[in-house]
Amino acid sequence: MCVVMNFIMGSDTLEQEMTVTTTENNSFEAELAELNKLSDEQLTIESKIYYLQRGLMTIELGKRLIVMKRRLGYGEWLNWLENNFKLSDRTAQRFMACAERFGNTTTSSHLSQSQMWEMLALPAEDTEKFIEAKKAEGTPVEDMTVKKLREEIQQYKQRAENLNSELERSRQISAQAINAPTRLNLNFKVCLLILTAPKNKTAR
Repeated sequence: MCVVMNFIMGSDTLEQEMTVTTTENNSFEAELAELNKLSDEQLTIESKIYYLQRGLMTIELGKRLIVMKRRLGYGEWLNWLENNFKLSDRTAQRFMACAERFGNTTTSSHLSQSQMWEMLALPAEDTEKFIEAKKAEGTPVEDMTVKKLREEIQQYKQRAENLNSELERSRQISAQAINAPTRLNLNFKVCLLILTAPKNKTAR
């Protein structure tokens, strides 16, 4: 009964998390849709403003880069980056990734560009968990140096990897335990057949 209730409660929690995530994604796309109404010139001007203030405006720059990339073809996109920012596509991708990952979080206003870039090393689904965990420990991400943050992320990923290994080992042990009675029953039947099989008479 407890297992069933936990499963139901777990399902409800998962559904709530999925609903929140969907709402956040819709909000982000709605904002991009509004930006898409701006002209190329206006988007370029605003992108330049946020680029010059990118320590505080990483996310706003990333949003505008997303809109321009969707609007332009690949070749035009690269030319636009080069002509307006002298940015490589790889660097632009980091700005856009920051916008997608931190654009719907309240913690982003306290993070520097370098801190956001470091946290791109985390799986997207673990970012909020990591930020909240560090806050609960009394070492908020926004107070960390880049070096310290990098070390914390490496330790977090290592713990997650160890946990996944333990879970996989547990699943394998459980599977072996479930299959053990079948193997024992089969071995018993084989032994029984051998013992009850008629013996060949020795020719005289």
